[in-house]
Amino acid sequence: MAGLKNFKPSGIREVDELHQVVEHLTESEIRTENQLSEEKERYRIAVESSGDMFFTYREKENTLEIVNSQNRDGVWPLSQYWQTLIGSHFSAEDQAKLIAFLHTREEKASVQVCFLLPEEPDGRWVELSGKTSVDARDGHRRMVGFVRDIHEMKMKELEREGRQMRDPVTGFYRLKPGIEVLEKARRQEPEGLLVLIDIFHFAYIVKNYGLTFGDVILEEFAKMFLDACGEMAEGGGILIRAGSDEFLAWIPGGEER
Repeated sequence: MAGLKNFKPSGIREVDELHQVVEHLTESEIRTENQLSEEKERYRIAVESSGDMFFTYREKENTLEIVNSQNRDGVWPLSQYWQTLIGSHFSAEDQAKLIAFLHTREEKASVQVCFLLPEEPDGRWVELSGKTSVDARDGHRRMVGFVRDIHEMKMKELEREGRQMRDPVTGFYRLKPGIEVLEKARRQEPEGLLVLIDIFHFAYIVKNYGLTFGDVILEEFAKMFLDACGEMAEGGGILIRAGSDEFLAWIPGGEER
């Protein structure tokens, strides 16, 4: 570069013009290289100060590159990474979500899954977000994204959903969400016992003694019902308040109850 700067005009127009072009290109390359170095340094600092894990999935090589993990940084064959980590730490349902996420044709995608850990039996919720691009030369996809711990936020969200799904007096499912849960359970275990319970003269009790007294009766009834079929309910039973004085109970299992 110093030699280019010290070059003296030769008086030959073609040579002098070529020198100007080369000098301009060289300066541009240096500026570009400096900008890239600055970008790389900013990226390194951002990664090191972040709690997120970053990944790149390359469809052509079928590899997963991991950055900023606790002990799994590097480039992995997807099949090996899946066998050693994914297969043993995610439910079958969440594994299907992860497969769909990695192979999406959408430009942007995200998925929330529960990471199962020995020290946390209920698992820990994480979110994967990624952006895909396609190589114009061979049409293969690449996804770049991150994995973020969203456990606290997700638990609050599930708690809010739970309050919306549950009857505040009995703690049983409300009718609509209860039926949805029941249908999902029956897809996994189609055989079982469906019980319909009706509290006689409940409307008369509420009319003559008030709503508060009616709620007390419902609370006591819920406790009695749970005591009566507690073991069966713990095995996957679903309890639903179907109306003001009507209740549904689903007890899975083919054996006679």
